[in-house]
Amino acid sequence: MYEKIGDRDLAENKRKMWLKKRDPVDGESSSEPSTLKIAFIQVLATIVANFPAISPGMSLGFSAIALPQMLREASLDTEQSSWIASVASVTTPIGCLLAGALCEKLGRRGALLAVNIPCFIGWLLIAFVPQTTSPGGILGGGGSAPMALLYTGRALTGLATGMSSAPGPIMVGEISSPKLRGMLVCWNSVAISLGVLLVYMLGAFLPWRLVAGLSASFPVLSAILLMTMPESPVWLLTKGRVDEARRALTFYRAGHVAVANAEFAEALGAAAARSRENCRRPSAMSTLSTSFSSYSHSFLAAMMRPEVYKPLIIMNGFFLFQQFSGTFVVVFYAVEIVKEAGIVGIDPFLATVFIGLVRLLVCIGVSLGMRKHGRRPPAIISGAGMTVTMAALAIYLTVKRSSQQPAEEDPLLILGNNTNTSESFETKGTGSAADSWLPAVALLGYIGLGTIGFLTLPWAMLGEVFPSSVRGPASGATSAIAYFLSFASIKAYPGLKSAIGSHGVFFVFGVFSLLGTMFVAAWLPETHGRTLSGIEKDFAEGSCWQLCRRKKVNRRPENLRTPTDSANTTANMLSPREMVSVVMDHDVNNDENGFESTNLRTDEPAEDERNKLTV
Repeated sequence: MYEKIGDRDLAENKRKMWLKKRDPVDGESSSEPSTLKIAFIQVLATIVANFPAISPGMSLGFSAIALPQMLREASLDTEQSSWIASVASVTTPIGCLLAGALCEKLGRRGALLAVNIPCFIGWLLIAFVPQTTSPGGILGGGGSAPMALLYTGRALTGLATGMSSAPGPIMVGEISSPKLRGMLVCWNSVAISLGVLLVYMLGAFLPWRLVAGLSASFPVLSAILLMTMPESPVWLLTKGRVDEARRALTFYRAGHVAVANAEFAEALGAAAARSRENCRRPSAMSTLSTSFSSYSHSFLAAMMRPEVYKPLIIMNGFFLFQQFSGTFVVVFYAVEIVKEAGIVGIDPFLATVFIGLVRLLVCIGVSLGMRKHGRRPPAIISGAGMTVTMAALAIYLTVKRSSQQPAEEDPLLILGNNTNTSESFETKGTGSAADSWLPAVALLGYIGLGTIGFLTLPWAMLGEVFPSSVRGPASGATSAIAYFLSFASIKAYPGLKSAIGSHGVFFVFGVFSLLGTMFVAAWLPETHGRTLSGIEKDFAEGSCWQLCRRKKVNRRPENLRTPTDSANTTANMLSPREMVSVVMDHDVNNDENGFESTNLRTDEPAEDERNKLTV
């Protein structure tokens, strides 16, 4: 780096003089850092990065409002209805796997732009399903062509749902400050919840074709907004595009050079450490190439590293308990669950809209609260609350079932979509509205408490826990597994309900909620207030048990420290020009290679100094 790294005073004076004398360039600001301005820029960038998730969220709720309208206009059998609802879930895991590869190949912003393509085409295909005048109406009399068009459109929107699961949280996790990351990484769930609520509200007043046409406008607006923001600086660094990475990081730090340089130096230090480790273990992680076989081999090799397989196991375990504790089942079967819970005196469809509104409001509250409360406390409270509310609902239904003859069962809903008219539900419930306060409170409490942790936290943490070199494919693979589990739980609900009854299903949800609470209490790490490189280092060097109890490293986040604070770290003693020269001296093969394939010429004393300063 420079001749004598032990000469700290000389290096520090050089850094201070350079920062004072240099003129701001490329829109940079030399004034003191404004945390408010930095936060404002990051909030705007987070909104743009999560905007592509709104339209996939609308796809999740679309069949719930479309199938009742289709049934009034056509004769759909159970098989057709089930495929209209479930075909999107079949292609969603494929989109998750594709998202991981796109994140590494095209970048985070490029992957977000790619989400809009299948989403836009899918909504247009649904909007232009032909209307027929023959008996059977819109679909029944039109032969197989209209159904094929509808299935294709649903499949494409489901593909976009999977593609949107990883890039947004990854992008936000890489551009946000540690102090703000906990709040901002939850906004992907907020965007999806907003999409579900929007499609519910539109479907209450508009025909389903017009709803699909309006939904197609969101991908267009999303693409326009994404063109205004730079790529993730972390991804640019892994591709050796140092100058672009520095400019992007300066943009996301509101043009404040000192703040950006502090983070930039830390990123370079982490890259140098990874390079030295890979030189000692060259077979641990090869560079990601364009061929699928090399890409797969690289990812499988990386899974042998503790900083990869530890978060991979933890996150997939979290998703397992998320799905089988019923969080997604309640969303897909909202109308049926309202009916089965014994809630009377309110239209089930209106109750579903209210559930969507509660979910959205709680998602917003969670995003604000995570900045203060971290990850583990909300997860534990969420699991415990879900256990109590599901147990209360199961006990209530068991007592009610034993005290009166159960009403004749209506046909089950297919994947959360009503195949009956609203009048059929009015004959289902028994008792008075005054008797339904307990199940209503239990169900709303379950939804609210589930949203606090189990529903939102796993998705939010995808952008935090994986190393930058495999963050895209690891997040994509984890999201794919999550959606496979979601499909399994949703498909299992009708058969399970027929076998053990609604009270039995709610009891099963409560048991999985309890097991999930025990799991997160024992294994879920606390990432609040920690840098991404610090999280990676903890997984590489510590046990999962230690990670759960380790306090956050930085009392003040590194990227919000003032230049005076940053001066105390050896990594920041280099001037930005010297930091860039370090990377420009590296033997970077090509833009397709990350830092895993570079040989960073860094003096060993520098590594020793950094290790001394690491908590």
